[in-house]
Amino acid sequence: MYNIIRVTDPKNWISLESEWDTLLEKCPDSSTFLTYTWLKTWWDTFSNNELFIILIYNDNKLEFIAPLYKVIENSLKKIKFISSKDSDYLNFIIDPNCNINKVVNLFIKYLKKYKDWNIADFHNIPESSFFYKDIEQIFKKKFFITCPKIQNKCYYINNFDNKKNLIDNFSKTFLKRVKKTSKKLGDYEFVNINENIDEVLETFFKLHKKRWTTKTSLSRFENKYDRDYFTKITKELFKQNKMIFAGLKKDGKFIAFHWNIISSNKIYCYIHIFDSDYVKLSIGSLLMYELFDRFSGKEYTEYDLLRGGEHYKNHITNEYRNNMRITIVKNNLITYFKILGVYISKYLSSLKKSKNH
Repeated sequence: MYNIIRVTDPKNWISLESEWDTLLEKCPDSSTFLTYTWLKTWWDTFSNNELFIILIYNDNKLEFIAPLYKVIENSLKKIKFISSKDSDYLNFIIDPNCNINKVVNLFIKYLKKYKDWNIADFHNIPESSFFYKDIEQIFKKKFFITCPKIQNKCYYINNFDNKKNLIDNFSKTFLKRVKKTSKKLGDYEFVNINENIDEVLETFFKLHKKRWTTKTSLSRFENKYDRDYFTKITKELFKQNKMIFAGLKKDGKFIAFHWNIISSNKIYCYIHIFDSDYVKLSIGSLLMYELFDRFSGKEYTEYDLLRGGEHYKNHITNEYRNNMRITIVKNNLITYFKILGVYISKYLSSLKKSKNH
């Protein structure tokens, strides 16, 4: 017998940790960004919206999780994945041994019956995921769905456990940059950071903010909530031995960082930064090479560079995955009028701006 539960109170989420991660371990699309720790820490730090987690049980066995929340944007009530803006590889969590069509249809029927939403905006679903194509087709039967769009490319290095093959695939340009930087830098120290985390993170934040002063937008760590979140999740991942926090030191001072997450046999490179005083050198590439030298050829089979098409990635790999965005519009007049109102408002606003200029 199937039972659907909607979790809206974060207190009721706490009791789900064991069930949540047990189901995630079975799921072919398992990733760090779907774990209880990652999502709950994000929610506790950022959200003042409404939790909207959907659970489907079959004979008291958890078979499906939709890790969602609701937010109002431009008068439209939207359903999104928790941590959408800060995560790659988001998805629904499902037991591959369950009756997938049955379970997904139950979720779709629940969404269709539930009235208090206008748009479901699902970001960063892997195109290669276990049931992406199936759920896309099922959504199309029940709702108006915009054409799925490629939202991000996530470059990755396969066969990371084969060190020789890894180095052979690096471009000559990358290797020359590493060699040149190593020579010009002189004495430096690679550090696998595992202590004095608060102190090191303060330096990490300062370097990030310093680097972004040369760009058109501010560092995310100008925001106190981002610093708090990053501090909390770093400590949680260290507790679980799921972190590789690497640094490069020159004259006793950190000049570059690589913040990596371990998930099963994969390493995710979530964020990296270097001291902008060394902008003429490729110290980011040097640190990456040092990290590869120490952690490739072991139990890790893949190194994932995550979202973004930065030029340096093409020098170390040509493999990537597409993350998709699916937008679903509830098929009723209220929703269509609200969407029309948003477009009219934007149009009038653009006219006003053009007149002022």
